[in-house]
Amino acid sequence: ASEFDAMSARVRAANERPLLATVERELAVARAAFRNLARLDSDEFELVPDEGEPERTADLMDLATAIRIALAERRELQEQQKLIELRSADLRAERGTYAPIVRARGAYEGRNPESFVSSEDRWDWRWEAGLTVEWTWYDGGRRAARVRQKELALASARADLEELERRLRLEVEEAWMRRIEARQAAAAAEQTVRLAEQSVAIARTRVDAGVATRLDFTDATLALRRARLQWYAARRDLRHADTQLAYTIGRPLLPSPENPR
Repeated sequence: ASEFDAMSARVRAANERPLLATVERELAVARAAFRNLARLDSDEFELVPDEGEPERTADLMDLATAIRIALAERRELQEQQKLIELRSADLRAERGTYAPIVRARGAYEGRNPESFVSSEDRWDWRWEAGLTVEWTWYDGGRRAARVRQKELALASARADLEELERRLRLEVEEAWMRRIEARQAAAAAEQTVRLAEQSVAIARTRVDAGVATRLDFTDATLALRRARLQWYAARRDLRHADTQLAYTIGRPLLPSPENPR
């Protein structure tokens, strides 16, 4: 190699060393966090990167479908709807206090004749029935106040449901848009990896033909590794976006990702 190429290689290597130290520190911290998360007693484990083809995710559902599923599946909405049902039943019961209370009773009983007439040897059987009607026509407005209180509680529960639906719609829309962004970033990173692979192949051919230096091939290889690193990061972000959208709508996303090859 020429002196200029050698000097350029030394400068580039020197520029990469601070970044390498930073990445090694981040790697050590990430390994420790993973070991703690997986509850591994030993630090002797190996994480093998996936060198396969980029994965495809399932076709993205439209926003309207995602919102519809979220409104049907989210537990918060179901609980709030149950609360509204309880408030409605409570209001109906309170309004029922305006109606009269009717109580009916009936009995069929027999008496031992020996207890009151010694000459009789047969039991005395008879029916008894009664009907009672109670109605409060004036209570100083206490019932009206209670009904108004129940109406306000029901209106408050319905308002909370509307607010919760608006918030969930916003959450779904944000998660849906983040997933679109992540899909686009993953697709761009995949294309960059393919271009970098082609660049390495061309650089290898040029080196074999003697029209390029090993430094050119090394630069192309470094660019490929950086492109793959960005691709891994994009795939991670896409998985995170998929998971976030699945959590937001309240159900897993189907179908699951598939490998194209």
